[in-house]
Amino acid sequence: MIDDIPCHAVPLHDTLNALFRHRPQFAVEMLRDRLDLDLPGGLPVQLVGNELNDRPSTDLYPDTVITVGAQHDPLHAIIVEVQQREDSGKQRTRAAGRSRCATL
Repeated sequence: MIDDIPCHAVPLHDTLNALFRHRPQFAVEMLRDRLDLDLPGGLPVQLVGNELNDRPSTDLYPDTVITVGAQHDPLHAIIVEVQQREDSGKQRTRAAGRSRCATL
């Protein structure tokens, strides 16, 4: 169940996104364990707002944005964009201007 809604009534996209929203550490574990990315352990991991833009004109709203490290000075940002089919236009969403940390 997600927020008291039976899982069979929730679209797959929402279910997968909820995994990351309810447990942001899961994104770090996937990147570290499955993609062999070198992410430091023991740092705070938290959800942040998903309103991003690459001014002057594009507003971006990825499904979930997670930061690793101190909230005021994160080391990494993880952008979760759940895709159920290949979409070359969404292969990489960058958090330009959002923070000065590495974006995964």
